[in-house]
Amino acid sequence: MKTVETDVVIVGAGPVGLLLAHILGHGGVRVLVLERDAALSDEPRAVGLDPESLRSFQGLDLMPVLEKDLLHGLTGEYYNGDGELLFAITDDQKGPLGYTQLAGFNQPALVRTLADELGRYDEVALRYQHTLTAFEDTGSRVVATVTTPTGEDERIEARYLVGCDGGRSTVRQQLGIRMTGVSNPQPWLVIDTVEDEWDGLRKYRFFCDPKRPGMFVQTPHNNRRWEWMLLPGDNREDFLKDETIEALLSPHIDVSKIDIYRRRVYDFHAIIADRFQRGRVFLAGDAAHMTPPFAGQGLNSGIRDATNLGWKLCAVIRRGVPAALLDTYEQERWQHAKQLIDVAVNLGNQIQPIDPEAAAARDAGFAELQRDEAAMDEFTGGLFKALLDRYFLEGFAVGIGEQYLAGRMISQPEVTNRSGQTRLLDDEVGGGFTLLGYNCDPAGAIPAAVLAPLREWGVRVVSVRDDGADGDLAMAPGSHLAELFAAGDADRVLLRPDHFCMAAFSADTAGQTLAEAAGMLGIQAR
Repeated sequence: MKTVETDVVIVGAGPVGLLLAHILGHGGVRVLVLERDAALSDEPRAVGLDPESLRSFQGLDLMPVLEKDLLHGLTGEYYNGDGELLFAITDDQKGPLGYTQLAGFNQPALVRTLADELGRYDEVALRYQHTLTAFEDTGSRVVATVTTPTGEDERIEARYLVGCDGGRSTVRQQLGIRMTGVSNPQPWLVIDTVEDEWDGLRKYRFFCDPKRPGMFVQTPHNNRRWEWMLLPGDNREDFLKDETIEALLSPHIDVSKIDIYRRRVYDFHAIIADRFQRGRVFLAGDAAHMTPPFAGQGLNSGIRDATNLGWKLCAVIRRGVPAALLDTYEQERWQHAKQLIDVAVNLGNQIQPIDPEAAAARDAGFAELQRDEAAMDEFTGGLFKALLDRYFLEGFAVGIGEQYLAGRMISQPEVTNRSGQTRLLDDEVGGGFTLLGYNCDPAGAIPAAVLAPLREWGVRVVSVRDDGADGDLAMAPGSHLAELFAAGDADRVLLRPDHFCMAAFSADTAGQTLAEAAGMLGIQAR
């Protein structure tokens, strides 16, 4: 049997597996991506990317090739069965992470682009018609058996294996990890259309009608996604027929001016794996969690998985960081994935009641909210708090629970460098570890015995200022980043490659805090 050696095996060439391959390839890690099918999937599935996902693509310099297939700044509207607006989410301005809250996209196009762009890395190989049949974690490596297109078996030896192989994950099943939660009792019809002419509006709309809940979201290139709930007694096959689809769409659009190019009936799930890791084997994306679509977070949660796990694998494999770092993947990702499942379920409860009395009670509640602008803002803000305020309570950081910024994602304002160029912060600080100072010289109070090894290890030292004083980067006053530093009572942070704060400190605590962070990375102070 032929044996192949690599650093990481990724099972599944969906968007999560492909993004993880990019992160690892970018970090110089050898990667083998196994896809059991003969081609990439053309399933429509996700249609919205959030700022955190776009930030991940930005860090890999993928935004220039993805931008043509994105529609930024979608506004959300939620109407009841009488056509009355329940609430709206306006999103036409860039937020704290540098992007509007939702960008429409086409998943098959994204997957094709991610696969094509793997050619950037000599260390990454994508193999179609390769089916994982078994694997063993020996404690020092993972040994996998794969069936090739010729029907022969191949042995693959790797340091780690990641299952990005979907909701029916072979990797998860072989690990014996169960998923818990509930499945939506009502399937939904999903329709993709392309319109002869686009009206120029950028929006998504939910029809919270107890007679038949539905929604649409506009995506690039005159495309639109429509979804309609099947009610008790509805026949799946009937809802795939032209006459049924046209009856659903005709109240909203001239069906003679659109092309219906894809139709599916899906069952939605709100389930999560009990574990995301066992030894040297990890789960990511739908293999780890599945989310109803109402908050648009299914794929975005998977992208967070890839981003979190990717830099950690690079750090362990290429930088010699202690392998205990990998145990923090589940610590940092499980709770947030579960939060977003709950957000989607709660939002779905607002959208899809089919009992007229329950819908009437909901409508009355929103009518009351409409009278109080502050209460409405609190409601809409609460729906997406798990997206807007990103932090972890357990994981790879110093002083979690003691320092506000520790374990919290740092936002991304526009900054101007010394050459007069204005760019997003990540484009200036890069994707590695960064020592960032706010209105101060971040290196000024750090003992040389601590700072020198960090610099030699590759940690960048950057100052950002909004006080008019000279610094590496300047930003406008009143930014979200300034608010974070004010709330954290610190003026310096050590940022991880995923832009989460590993340590926050001021001049009087700099030496001690950074020495502890360096020790976690395996860097010895002098």
